[in-house]
Amino acid sequence: MPTGYTADIRDYSFKEFVLNCSRAFGALVDIKEEPNTKIPVAFKPKTSFYKDHLLEAKTESDNLLSLTNREIDELYKEEYSKECFKYNKAKKDRKELNLSYEIMLNKVKCWTEPTKDHKELKAFMENQLEISIDSDCSTEYLAKPVKISSKEWLRDKIKTLNEDIHYYNKSIKKEIEITDKRNLWLKQLRESL
Repeated sequence: MPTGYTADIRDYSFKEFVLNCSRAFGALVDIKEEPNTKIPVAFKPKTSFYKDHLLEAKTESDNLLSLTNREIDELYKEEYSKECFKYNKAKKDRKELNLSYEIMLNKVKCWTEPTKDHKELKAFMENQLEISIDSDCSTEYLAKPVKISSKEWLRDKIKTLNEDIHYYNKSIKKEIEITDKRNLWLKQLRESL
Protein backbone atom coordinates (compact mmCIF):
# COMPACT_ATOMS: atom_id res chain seq x y z
CA MET A 1 0.00 0.00 0.00
CA PRO A 2 1.44 3.40 -0.92
CA THR A 3 2.10 6.05 1.71
CA GLY A 4 1.34 9.71 1.36
CA TYR A 5 4.90 10.10 0.12
CA THR A 6 4.81 7.31 -2.46
CA ALA A 7 1.23 7.50 -3.73
CA ASP A 8 2.18 9.43 -6.87
CA ILE A 9 5.62 7.88 -7.35
CA ARG A 10 5.07 7.44 -11.11
CA ASP A 11 4.71 11.19 -11.47
CA TYR A 12 7.76 12.15 -9.37
CA SER A 13 11.28 12.89 -10.45
CA PHE A 14 13.96 12.01 -7.92
CA LYS A 15 14.18 15.66 -6.90
CA GLU A 16 10.40 15.91 -6.38
CA PHE A 17 10.40 12.68 -4.37
CA VAL A 18 13.24 13.93 -2.13
CA LEU A 19 11.56 17.30 -1.59
CA ASN A 20 8.22 15.64 -0.84
CA CYS A 21 9.80 13.28 1.70
CA SER A 22 11.80 16.14 3.23
CA ARG A 23 8.54 17.52 4.64
CA ALA A 24 8.90 14.98 7.45
CA PHE A 25 12.31 16.32 8.51
CA GLY A 26 14.26 19.31 9.73
CA ALA A 27 13.24 22.68 8.37
CA LEU A 28 10.11 21.43 6.63
CA VAL A 29 8.46 19.48 9.43
CA ASP A 30 6.05 22.41 9.99
CA ILE A 31 4.46 21.74 6.59
CA LYS A 32 4.46 17.94 6.91
CA GLU A 33 0.67 17.77 7.03
CA GLU A 34 0.21 20.28 4.22
CA PRO A 35 1.02 18.36 1.03
CA ASN A 36 -0.37 21.11 -1.20
CA THR A 37 1.78 23.80 0.38
CA LYS A 38 4.70 24.66 -1.84
CA ILE A 39 8.12 24.30 -0.25
CA PRO A 40 9.45 27.85 0.06
CA VAL A 41 12.79 29.01 -1.28
CA ALA A 42 13.45 30.42 2.20
CA PHE A 43 11.56 30.85 5.44
CA LYS A 44 10.97 34.19 7.11
CA PRO A 45 11.31 34.52 10.88
CA LYS A 46 7.99 34.59 12.68
CA THR A 47 8.78 37.44 15.03
CA SER A 48 5.66 39.61 14.84
CA PHE A 49 4.20 38.18 18.08
CA TYR A 50 7.40 38.97 19.99
CA LYS A 51 7.85 42.35 18.34
CA ASP A 52 4.28 43.38 19.20
CA HIS A 53 4.71 42.37 22.84
CA LEU A 54 8.14 43.98 23.00
CA LEU A 55 6.67 47.25 21.77
CA GLU A 56 3.85 47.01 24.33
CA ALA A 57 6.30 46.39 27.19
CA LYS A 58 8.59 49.24 26.12
CA THR A 59 5.66 51.61 25.69
CA GLU A 60 4.21 50.71 29.09
CA SER A 61 7.61 51.09 30.74
CA ASP A 62 8.17 54.49 29.10
CA ASN A 63 4.68 55.62 30.11
CA LEU A 64 5.17 54.54 33.72
CA LEU A 65 8.53 56.27 33.95
CA SER A 66 7.03 59.50 32.64
CA LEU A 67 4.32 59.70 35.33
CA THR A 68 4.35 62.09 38.28
CA ASN A 69 4.27 60.70 41.82
CA ARG A 70 0.60 61.65 42.09
CA GLU A 71 -0.25 59.83 38.85
CA ILE A 72 1.66 56.77 40.05
CA ASP A 73 -0.30 56.83 43.33
CA GLU A 74 -3.60 57.02 41.43
CA LEU A 75 -2.63 54.27 39.02
CA TYR A 76 -1.54 51.99 41.85
CA LYS A 77 -4.77 52.61 43.80
CA GLU A 78 -6.78 51.77 40.69
CA GLU A 79 -4.83 48.56 40.05
CA TYR A 80 -4.97 47.51 43.71
CA SER A 81 -8.72 48.07 43.70
CA LYS A 82 -9.10 45.90 40.58
CA GLU A 83 -6.99 43.15 42.15
CA CYS A 84 -9.13 43.22 45.30
CA PHE A 85 -12.28 43.02 43.20
CA LYS A 86 -10.92 40.04 41.20
CA TYR A 87 -9.85 38.28 44.41
CA ASN A 88 -13.25 38.75 46.07
CA LYS A 89 -15.06 37.68 42.89
CA ALA A 90 -12.93 34.52 42.65
CA LYS A 91 -13.70 33.68 46.29
CA LYS A 92 -17.42 34.25 45.70
CA ASP A 93 -17.42 32.20 42.48
CA ARG A 94 -15.68 29.29 44.21
CA LYS A 95 -18.10 29.43 47.12
CA GLU A 96 -21.06 29.32 44.72
CA LEU A 97 -19.49 26.47 42.76
CA ASN A 98 -18.85 24.59 46.00
CA LEU A 99 -22.53 24.94 46.89
CA SER A 100 -23.55 23.51 43.49
CA TYR A 101 -21.17 20.58 43.93
CA GLU A 102 -22.38 19.91 47.48
CA ILE A 103 -26.02 19.94 46.38
CA MET A 104 -25.25 17.46 43.61
CA LEU A 105 -23.13 15.32 45.95
CA ASN A 106 -26.00 15.20 48.42
CA LYS A 107 -28.39 14.09 45.64
CA VAL A 108 -25.96 11.37 44.57
CA LYS A 109 -25.56 10.14 48.15
CA CYS A 110 -29.34 10.05 48.62
CA TRP A 111 -29.88 8.25 45.31
CA THR A 112 -30.66 4.57 45.58
CA GLU A 113 -29.04 2.80 42.72
CA PRO A 114 -31.47 0.52 40.84
CA THR A 115 -29.23 -2.60 40.95
CA LYS A 116 -25.95 -3.88 42.33
CA ASP A 117 -24.47 -3.21 38.88
CA HIS A 118 -25.03 0.53 39.42
CA LYS A 119 -23.03 0.71 42.67
CA GLU A 120 -19.81 1.50 40.80
CA LEU A 121 -21.57 4.31 38.93
CA LYS A 122 -22.70 5.87 42.20
CA ALA A 123 -19.22 5.56 43.71
CA PHE A 124 -17.73 7.06 40.55
CA MET A 125 -20.11 10.03 40.64
CA GLU A 126 -19.33 10.69 44.31
CA ASN A 127 -15.62 10.46 43.60
CA GLN A 128 -15.83 12.87 40.66
CA LEU A 129 -17.69 15.43 42.74
CA GLU A 130 -15.32 15.11 45.70
CA ILE A 131 -12.29 15.53 43.42
CA SER A 132 -13.89 18.58 41.83
CA ILE A 133 -14.75 20.11 45.21
CA ASP A 134 -11.12 19.72 46.31
CA SER A 135 -9.65 21.18 43.14
CA ASP A 136 -12.22 23.75 41.97
CA CYS A 137 -13.48 25.22 45.21
CA SER A 138 -10.39 25.74 47.32
CA THR A 139 -9.40 29.31 48.03
CA GLU A 140 -6.15 28.20 49.62
CA TYR A 141 -4.05 29.18 46.62
CA LEU A 142 -5.85 32.39 45.71
CA ALA A 143 -3.35 35.19 46.09
CA LYS A 144 -4.86 37.87 48.28
CA PRO A 145 -3.70 41.31 47.15
CA VAL A 146 -1.11 42.82 49.47
CA LYS A 147 -1.06 46.56 49.87
CA ILE A 148 2.38 48.05 49.26
CA SER A 149 3.62 51.56 48.62
CA SER A 150 3.14 53.01 45.15
CA LYS A 151 6.95 53.30 44.87
CA GLU A 152 7.36 49.56 45.53
CA TRP A 153 4.57 48.88 43.04
CA LEU A 154 6.30 50.98 40.37
CA ARG A 155 9.65 49.32 41.06
CA ASP A 156 8.08 45.84 40.74
CA LYS A 157 6.17 46.83 37.61
CA ILE A 158 9.29 48.24 35.91
CA LYS A 159 11.29 45.16 36.92
CA THR A 160 8.66 42.87 35.38
CA LEU A 161 8.51 44.96 32.21
CA ASN A 162 12.31 44.89 31.91
CA GLU A 163 12.22 41.10 32.26
CA ASP A 164 9.54 40.98 29.55
CA ILE A 165 11.63 43.22 27.29
CA HIS A 166 14.65 40.97 27.80
CA TYR A 167 12.54 37.86 27.09
CA TYR A 168 11.02 39.26 23.88
CA ASN A 169 14.40 40.47 22.58
CA LYS A 170 15.88 37.05 23.30
CA SER A 171 12.92 35.32 21.63
CA ILE A 172 13.28 37.45 18.50
CA LYS A 173 16.97 36.56 18.24
CA LYS A 174 16.21 32.87 18.83
CA GLU A 175 13.51 32.86 16.15
CA ILE A 176 15.92 34.46 13.66
CA GLU A 177 18.61 31.87 14.52
CA ILE A 178 16.14 29.00 14.08
CA THR A 179 14.99 30.41 10.76
CA ASP A 180 18.59 30.81 9.58
CA LYS A 181 19.25 27.14 10.46
CA ARG A 182 16.10 26.04 8.64
CA ASN A 183 17.09 28.03 5.57
CA LEU A 184 20.60 26.56 5.61
CA TRP A 185 19.16 23.02 5.89
CA LEU A 186 16.86 23.69 2.95
CA LYS A 187 19.65 25.29 0.87
CA GLN A 188 21.96 22.35 1.52
CA LEU A 189 19.21 19.91 0.55
CA ARG A 190 18.49 21.72 -2.70
CA GLU A 191 22.20 21.98 -3.57
CA SER A 192 22.59 18.23 -3.10
CA LEU A 193 19.97 17.60 -5.77
